[in-house]
Amino acid sequence: MSKKIDILSLIACVAAAVAVVMWFVSFATYPAAAVNSTVGTLCGICAVILMALCAFGLVKADKKGALILIAGILLILFLYQFAMGRVAITADAYFIPVNHPAEEDAAMSQTIIGAGAAMVSFLALLIDAFIVE
Repeated sequence: MSKKIDILSLIACVAAAVAVVMWFVSFATYPAAAVNSTVGTLCGICAVILMALCAFGLVKADKKGALILIAGILLILFLYQFAMGRVAITADAYFIPVNHPAEEDAAMSQTIIGAGAAMVSFLALLIDAFIVE
């Protein structure tokens, strides 16, 4: 096992952690429009754990590619659950801009930040998957 820190996996891990935190924060901000999915929660947390294992060199080099692939799939599932759970809030906040609570705007901003962080994480994982060590 290599003990060298992988910068791209670390960036992916931190960005995914931000996305998962935004996932939970948006529930607290406006829970009526946010769908809490156990699948999304588990996918996000497991993806962060797998990326952390890769980032801190806690896996063998021959297993790292498989873990990056699995983390990428879990991250896509998390992003899907995140985005699809916020369709109602997006419709209220952007397409029906009257008579909606201010908490909806805050939750929508948190959703945008979380989805953006998940995409940054996936991009870092994608780049990391093609780097040969």
